[in-house]
Amino acid sequence: MPTNTPLVKNLNYPQYMRMLLNGKDSLEERFAEIDARLIRKEVAKLSVNSDKVLPRIKKLIRQTDFPEQLVAIFAG
Repeated sequence: MPTNTPLVKNLNYPQYMRMLLNGKDSLEERFAEIDARLIRKEVAKLSVNSDKVLPRIKKLIRQTDFPEQLVAIFAG
C-alpha cells in the first residue's frame, strides 16, 4: 500500500471531511484559502535553518567517544 493511501481513504469519512473543509463546500475552496507567499516564506525559513548545526552539538559530535555516549543514553 502506498504511504499516502490512508490519507486519501480518510476523504471517505464525512466527519474527517467536515473537519478538513472547515465550513467550505469543497477542497478547491479550502485550498484557495492558502496564501502561497506565506508558504514560500515559511519553507525558505526552514531550509535556511535546517543547515545550521549548533556549536555545542558540533563539539559533542567531534568527541571520540560520542557513539558510545549516544548508545549509553538510549540503552540505559
